[in-house]
Amino acid sequence: MEKETNNNYPATIEDLIDEMQSGQYKHLQIFLYRDEPKNRFDNGDRYLVINNWGFGLYKLINLDYKDGKIQLEFTNPETGNPATVNLDVIKVKPDMFIIDGKDIVDLASDDRPDSDDELLELDSDLSNG
Repeated sequence: MEKETNNNYPATIEDLIDEMQSGQYKHLQIFLYRDEPKNRFDNGDRYLVINNWGFGLYKLINLDYKDGKIQLEFTNPETGNPATVNLDVIKVKPDMFIIDGKDIVDLASDDRPDSDDELLELDSDLSNG
């Protein structure tokens, strides 16, 4: 049985995910991950949200899909202010990227020296150079 679509977009989020996994909607890869894809998003997870106007760390409150639009509801953890973003699945050029906050922390810790001695060695190399 063929999947039902409305106005050239998938009818449900499950259909959208299936079509993304089969190679369609590649432009929706706004969720970037370091090691392996997440198949679900938990409320309260923190994400670095980057768009043309700036970037910030936000908590994901809700992710929904209706009528060809992905709706993301965030809150700013510092202020508690809500932010809602609607993404049209047909629009090919992304307006934003969303990166899992845990991946940011992992990348930063991977780049950190193993010990303070390495920092001291680097400082002394720079001051002698």
